[in-house]
Amino acid sequence: MGSANKCLKWLFIVFNALFALTGIVFVGLAHFSGIAAEMKNEVGNFWTLSLFGAIVASISILGVYGAYKEKGWALITFSVLVSIGTVICLIGGVQNISDRAQLSGKFEEFFERDDVDTLLQHIQEKFNLECCGTRIGYQEWSSQIPESCICPTSYQGTEKCQKTNARRFTGSSRYWGFYQTEVYSETCHSLIVRLFNMMMDAMTGIFFGLSIAGLIGVIMAINITCRIKKQRTTMPVSIYECSKPPAYEELYTMKFMPEQA
Repeated sequence: MGSANKCLKWLFIVFNALFALTGIVFVGLAHFSGIAAEMKNEVGNFWTLSLFGAIVASISILGVYGAYKEKGWALITFSVLVSIGTVICLIGGVQNISDRAQLSGKFEEFFERDDVDTLLQHIQEKFNLECCGTRIGYQEWSSQIPESCICPTSYQGTEKCQKTNARRFTGSSRYWGFYQTEVYSETCHSLIVRLFNMMMDAMTGIFFGLSIAGLIGVIMAINITCRIKKQRTTMPVSIYECSKPPAYEELYTMKFMPEQA
């Protein structure tokens, strides 16, 4: 290949090597991270992450092999598989946008439940959410504010917290007492909706980002494949033409051959 073609080839190899490394990282996170044991209990999540990483790594390695060895079949297979993945990512991104309103409605239904306060307290303690109350803050707990609402010392005096005089349970002495303390100023409704929107935005960005990356990869692979085929069809012809003897050589030889008696 020429210098321009070599640049495209190595750019494609680096591009796919990064994706292969990303896939390997996904598999490693699924198997060796601190949450691996918990994820294995949720078999669907564990194997989905592992399978996704393995597929990404395998397709990327196939692309690297095809470009480095200049194998047209490998690049064509890579293009087909990545095209399918690109379409799936586009569908996933569009579906994610359409599901957002429906999921938001389910969130609002959750906050209308009668036992939402108890559920939120359980969620706060499990996930260490930095919020207090459902919609109006610590006032919903009257004067008995749970420990999950109390700001840690590192947050006190910041915008995350607000001061209040309320009766709260102290776990060490096992009795209720009045203390001036600081509680989280953001309500759990506001925090959970904000985190939900951030998660949906991130998922949509990932879907469309992978679609764009896949499209770029397919264009590069097709370009390299066409250049390889063009190079292989033109090189034998040029070699043949260079080695072909002149057309007049045979006539010249016959004209000056001595006549036999």
